[in-house]
Amino acid sequence: MLQISMTQDLERLRSEVATIHRDQIPFATALALTRTADAARASIRQEMSRRFDRPTPFILASLFIEPATKTKLSANVFVKDVKFKADSGVRIEPEFVGGRRRFKGYEALLRSIGLLAGDEQAVPGGGATLDQYGNISRAEVNQILAWFRAHPEGGTRKNLDDKSRDRMTKGTKKRYGQRYYYQATGRGRGVYKAVSTGWGTAIKPMLMFVRRPRYQRRINMPEVIRGVTAAQFPSWFRDAMQQATSTRP
Repeated sequence: MLQISMTQDLERLRSEVATIHRDQIPFATALALTRTADAARASIRQEMSRRFDRPTPFILASLFIEPATKTKLSANVFVKDVKFKADSGVRIEPEFVGGRRRFKGYEALLRSIGLLAGDEQAVPGGGATLDQYGNISRAEVNQILAWFRAHPEGGTRKNLDDKSRDRMTKGTKKRYGQRYYYQATGRGRGVYKAVSTGWGTAIKPMLMFVRRPRYQRRINMPEVIRGVTAAQFPSWFRDAMQQATSTRP
């Protein structure tokens, strides 16, 4: 989990405050730091919307703040740490620090059954149905995981038993049969869907397994936070001091 602490040298601002109001400084400082952290989070989200390709609401909501208090004069901006799920998982740290992204939830499940190697990641194939963000659809991911029985036992999603797999492969008179299979070797490593029709079988690449790339940092989070702090903290501090002193009995 990324963490950036926002602290500020208050000596210059303290000199502007009369001695009689010094007991209000911790409250004003904590309030100003928290407001500045919130503004920094908004600025980072704007950078994410500008630099990322169709970021999902989940990705844009992955930032949160830890407010400052009178006894802890620093506010923190975090990237949420999320447990693996079939369709999500923390995977944006490399955008802030570089390196390799973490596995998505379904990639971790495919690794657990030996389909995906440790130095690989899965990308949508040409036959996959994509959502509005360019990712393979959640329904298709769940169908693949169910076919290969990759869902954890006791989970909310069911794996297919032999009878269900056979029924899906044969299909019905109204629906073509389909099955998934795993190609383990060659440049076409990945998961494919074979769709049987009256004219033969169509093969569709669903998930292709490729070597995990190393990403360059795209958002300089400390730089964004420093810029927001320098621009806004002094005015937030003065406003907080005014608020504290005006309500003081």
